[in-house]
Amino acid sequence: MASKLIAITDAIVAELNARVADGTLSPTFTAIRRNSPEFKLEDLTTLQVVAVPRGRRKEPEDRETNRVSYVIDVGVRKTLAALEVGAAAANDTTDPLIALLEDIDDDLDSPKLPGYDTARWGGSEWLTDDEMLRQDHLFAAVLTFTFQTLETR
Repeated sequence: MASKLIAITDAIVAELNARVADGTLSPTFTAIRRNSPEFKLEDLTTLQVVAVPRGRRKEPEDRETNRVSYVIDVGVRKTLAALEVGAAAANDTTDPLIALLEDIDDDLDSPKLPGYDTARWGGSEWLTDDEMLRQDHLFAAVLTFTFQTLETR
């Protein structure tokens, strides 16, 4: 039997790529799924968007049903030119990437996940890594999504 966590992660990847194709998400990228989010810095000259299945949590909903929460991380990374502290150009470089994070977050919070419509958005949060930006000139952020299903015991 196929993993529901993998299927939901693949549905997220397909949804993100569809939104890039229809112009809803910008700048452009091709989202992929990886079970391990490791990259070499030299591989990040283009915008990378990677969905990683993280895990699941199961709780009783009632006597016959469990509420299952699936957790998926979506990493957004791109190497940038050296950024000078306090320079206005630094904001011009990172502002579109922060806007992309918000757009991805907003796109995936619909009541049904296209491609896996029994999964309901259960919450999300995201953070950027300021230290990687300062030290490695790498914009790195992780969006953590929870999608929930109801499953019969």
